[in-house]
Amino acid sequence: MKTVLLTITASLAILPASAAMSEIRLQPHRAVYELSMAADSTSTGVSATTGAIFYEFTESCDGWTTNNRTILRTSYEEGPERTSDWTYSGWESHDGKDYRFNVHSSTNGEKGPDIRGAAELNDEGGSVDYRQPVTRTLSLAQGTIFPARHIERLIAAAQSGENFLLADVFDGFSVDTPYYSINAFIGPLSAPAADAKPGLKTDSWKMRLAFFDKTTRSEQPSYELGVRYFANGIATEVVQDFGDLKIDGKLREIELLPHPKC
Repeated sequence: MKTVLLTITASLAILPASAAMSEIRLQPHRAVYELSMAADSTSTGVSATTGAIFYEFTESCDGWTTNNRTILRTSYEEGPERTSDWTYSGWESHDGKDYRFNVHSSTNGEKGPDIRGAAELNDEGGSVDYRQPVTRTLSLAQGTIFPARHIERLIAAAQSGENFLLADVFDGFSVDTPYYSINAFIGPLSAPAADAKPGLKTDSWKMRLAFFDKTTRSEQPSYELGVRYFANGIATEVVQDFGDLKIDGKLREIELLPHPKC
């Protein structure tokens, strides 16, 4: 099970470069999302899931930094409870060409393999150099983008009235499946609520994203993600759908952070 990172999502845009793209400015922020098993889950083996995502998205003069910790406790109808703990940090340049990532994980306190590497893009595609857990190089197809650029593309598509966006996205979260083709379906624009929290007083769109494994080329998505994205890149109403198991992520806390003075 791959747990949502919220930087997730990317796009091999069917969207032309435009002024709208340059006007998008993602909002640095910290947020806490409470995780629980969705009421319409049909899993026969899982009795409950609880946990939280601690998310931080900051900006420097040269790029974006994401720090994310996800803790998920899963109870089963038979067998012991499992506690999974993932920590991710990544940096992405403003021009979308360079990306660095580190991932740490553990299950019931037993440490998993660390993942660390760096990627770069050019006009022909790009490459990823893994430094942990193994040293290897992976080629990236032309049109691949990184997570923050994908969020920008989703918002640009929504603001342009598009209802579909296809993207090849590299996030480095897994060595086995680091690379997804993401089909995004974009719903209609919603105006902000009168009593909206800080950071949520802007237009938003509900979206449904299907993640297809680029390495296996499966015709079925590995999982789907429901999310509401605001025009500044903040996410709410997160639902990760694995088919028979769905996990809700409800925004509980948010703190807006400053943009850098460059």
